Amino acid sequence: MQYSVWSQLEPISTTCGVRQGDTLACLLFNTGLKKVIQDSGIQTRGTIFFKTVQIFTYANDIDLMTHTTLGLNEAFLNLEKSARNMGLVINQKTVVYMYSVKDTTLHHDFAIGNYVFKRVDNFKYLGTMVNKMNNRSEVNARLIMANRAYYGLQNHMKSRNMSRNIKTILYKTLIRLVLTYGAETWVLSKQDEHCLSIFERKILRRIYGPLIDGVRWRIRTNQ
Repeated sequence: MQYSVWSQLEPISTTCGVRQGDTLACLLFNTGLKKVIQDSGIQTRGTIFFKTVQIFTYANDIDLMTHTTLGLNEAFLNLEKSARNMGLVINQKTVVYMYSVKDTTLHHDFAIGNYVFKRVDNFKYLGTMVNKMNNRSEVNARLIMANRAYYGLQNHMKSRNMSRNIKTILYKTLIRLVLTYGAETWVLSKQDEHCLSIFERKILRRIYGPLIDGVRWRIRTNQ
């Protein structure tokens, strides 16, 4: 295998790879994987709305999305063949198959060539839970993790020695980022938006404290 990092340099030949942890390992693997996808013929541009096959890749995590099982068969076999030509092997134990339909009676595994993939109703991809019904399980999971982050910082949030600006920075950098990780892929309902708003208002009330109303203190409201 030959690699050329810059066009003005001579190609680097390697036959036995590099040691684990080597700084070149990620670069060589990503370059090899890019070559595998190119040779497979799977188009990487556009979205599933305008084509039959969509591929997502990040490091060694690959997600194939198709409209039909026939398209999935063809895309996977082409990807497996080009990977084999590059000396890469697909680990069947870590590959799962999800069929996104409302029919809950379909629980059979899926076979392609010599591979048999386990049928699942949900799986985690890059830290985000994906499920066949596209329901709010990921939002609930993120709310739980954000609540844990909040209670871990509760002593700081209650402290009178810290200004509101510092507490707000803690919220934006250590809590809200946990809550909104992967939010770009969410499809939110009104109920989801309501739950997220409740969580944010709870923390903001803790940061800014009660409000004096005439002669007595009261909890802050949205107004």
